[in-house]
Amino acid sequence: MNSLHATHVRHQLFSGASALLVPLVALLIQLLLSGSLTMSLEVAEINALWGITGICLAIPLILERHSQLPGYHSLGHAIGVVTALFGCLLLIILLCRIDYARSVLLTGLALSMLWSQCYVLWLLRHPSAPLALVPGHGADVLRQLRQCREWPLLVQPGDEWPTQARGVATDLHQDLSADWGRAVVELSLRGIPVYDASQVHESLSGRVSTDYLTANQVGSLVPSPIYLPVKRAMDVVSSLLILLPCMILMPFVALAIRWDSPGSVIFSQQRIGLNGKPFVLYKLRTMHQAPSTDDDTTVSTDRNDHRITCVGRYLRKIRLDELPQLWNVLRGDMSMIGPRPAVATQDDLNEAHIPFYRHRHIVRPGISGWAQVRQGYVEDENADATQLKIEYDFYYIRHLSLWLDGIITLLTLWTVLSGRGAR
Repeated sequence: MNSLHATHVRHQLFSGASALLVPLVALLIQLLLSGSLTMSLEVAEINALWGITGICLAIPLILERHSQLPGYHSLGHAIGVVTALFGCLLLIILLCRIDYARSVLLTGLALSMLWSQCYVLWLLRHPSAPLALVPGHGADVLRQLRQCREWPLLVQPGDEWPTQARGVATDLHQDLSADWGRAVVELSLRGIPVYDASQVHESLSGRVSTDYLTANQVGSLVPSPIYLPVKRAMDVVSSLLILLPCMILMPFVALAIRWDSPGSVIFSQQRIGLNGKPFVLYKLRTMHQAPSTDDDTTVSTDRNDHRITCVGRYLRKIRLDELPQLWNVLRGDMSMIGPRPAVATQDDLNEAHIPFYRHRHIVRPGISGWAQVRQGYVEDENADATQLKIEYDFYYIRHLSLWLDGIITLLTLWTVLSGRGAR
């Protein structure tokens, strides 16, 4: 295990040293553009270089931490991280009125993008060491995951320890045999980490499996009371920043909707929100208005649904139909990020068939959420798809934080820009 720790330390030193090449190359480019390698730097150029240095040291730390979360070996995600860091740097510069060289900052941005892509490719080529699995229900569940199919399985308690493994995973909620119990204790005494299979499954899949949940453990799915007021304040500020400029666009969108098909511009529907209380959700109407069935919203919508209008199909593709929900956010019915609110009838049905379903109402529902960016839009709302969505929701509730909300925001922006999952 010491060798694994030493490898991690060497990786940190290597990534930090490599990141420092970015400001050095940016400096060299600036000197070459000036036509002299001996010129003295201005204060604005020095300030820009210090900012680039700080960002380049933060990039590997952030990307490595993100890589420990499920599904984030993504080149597109790295671009989002770099863009967000430079955006924060520019905001600090403007608020503090710090002199900076625009050319140096733009050069650093381009080089940081390139460096982040190289770093993600390096992470893809050097995945984390596997865990050895103790036979049982936990091992069976883990081996269904894509990441765990090549992990070594300990067949007998006295098996030789696989040198490539960094720890052992077992179902600590099941009663291990006496031999396996002694074997796990012996491994722990040798300094080999022992992980609960449910925690490993949660980390790799991004879901809290209801197979492992009990009535006592549901109590651990509680969001941070410190972060919730901060999240609410950010919801109000961000919704105002988005809604106010978009008000200029709204009259033209309303005219397009009315021109395309008769009916109201705004579609409203009762959904279930915080603490299980109903509220009215608002959206731009994207389907032909049904005469007596409230736009047939009790029926799920698929990609080629004949009820979707021409304008509505475009609004759904760029997610502009969700814009009126910013009013729900300002009212406190919803959050920018959270589990998607269910229709009242569907909510009752889910509660009757899915254990602990109502616990998802412990947080405000959101315009976008962890299940949406991980699972995408599900055309067939069958029992398995709904179960999967709830497990993603439980993961979000347990790990609710500024960090996770930021990741979901970046992935949502990427989904909107790429048009993936439009229906």
